[in-house]
Amino acid sequence: MLRKGDSAVVIQLGDSLQRKSGQALPPFIHKKDKLILTLRVENVYNNEQDMIKDRVAALESFHQKQISNIEEYLKKNNIEATKTAKGTFVKITSPGDGPTVDSGKQVSVIYTGKLYPSGKTFESNEEAGKEPVKVIIGRHMVIPGWEDGLAQLKKGATATFYIPAFLAYDQQPGPGRTPNENLIFDVKVVDVTDAPKEEPVPSRSMTPARPNVKKEQTPAKK
Repeated sequence: MLRKGDSAVVIQLGDSLQRKSGQALPPFIHKKDKLILTLRVENVYNNEQDMIKDRVAALESFHQKQISNIEEYLKKNNIEATKTAKGTFVKITSPGDGPTVDSGKQVSVIYTGKLYPSGKTFESNEEAGKEPVKVIIGRHMVIPGWEDGLAQLKKGATATFYIPAFLAYDQQPGPGRTPNENLIFDVKVVDVTDAPKEEPVPSRSMTPARPNVKKEQTPAKK
């Protein structure tokens, strides 16, 4: 019903959505709720190839803005950090002298997660009695920025990761309860060993856990 440049507001009741989808509503939506979707048709494509090409370009531009934001933050605060090929910024404060973190290795990590740019701590396992989180590199057990950053370290190393949102929780709400959040992590590599034959039970911590995000999603405008 729409053309390029048109805008629309779609209003749907929760119980109607449930009937059409045939699935239970998520806990934050009730049957009597009105769901309001505001949209605007930005473009109309002649074929799928043109659409994919435009989507990829939009994603790359969106990701670059997140990287540039971190670069400005580091410059403003006189922080020297190295950007990986994927886009994680790593500031190594102590290089360590043990085995290098590599694909297939199990890494034990003590960490503190901080909101960006405030630096407010939202989660940590540094407190007494808490165990290091165990991560097997290459199994996608954690957010991409964690694997990317840990791969730059050795046993005994301490570092800070400045992770752009697309390597963290992307468009899903992060620890700060908003989408597209850059994050900061202080980490210490306690141990680097061969991975056990059986995969260990994932950490109960929600913070490093990898979200179920489809990378082909179109970036949401904030």
